[in-house]
Amino acid sequence: MSRRTSRTPDPRKRPPALAETARTRLSLRPGQRGTKKLHKEYGDRLICVRYRYDESRSRRLKTIELVVEEAPWWPEARSPEGKEVVDVQVQWQETELRDALKDAGGRWNPKKRAWQGPVRPDRGPGLGGPDRVKASTCRCKHTDVDASI
Repeated sequence: MSRRTSRTPDPRKRPPALAETARTRLSLRPGQRGTKKLHKEYGDRLICVRYRYDESRSRRLKTIELVVEEAPWWPEARSPEGKEVVDVQVQWQETELRDALKDAGGRWNPKKRAWQGPVRPDRGPGLGGPDRVKASTCRCKHTDVDASI
């Protein structure tokens, strides 16, 4: 086991990194003054250029935000205002219900292998019956189920 001497800095007491103490004063989009050289170098991968200032060390930092990887992504169903998103059981042959769910903002979630659709807590899921909503995903109490989406 190594023994720390007075010259060995304690790793728990390291000084903060320069970027941690600097404050952002200016954020610029590609193409604006102050970004043109970087925009020419990085092209469409450049998202943002920031000028940060560290008063304690009297330093100005120019930082950039770049796209380093791009992959397909499908957002989970977002709930319209006042609605909750729940998992809905839809059989393969129920194409009309599936289309109605899509029209109401529903999406297929391949990880859960279920449709996700919006629900208004005051009206119920509106999917033809409360038995279609997977109980583990619904937090509202449905007393009246609206049969029309």
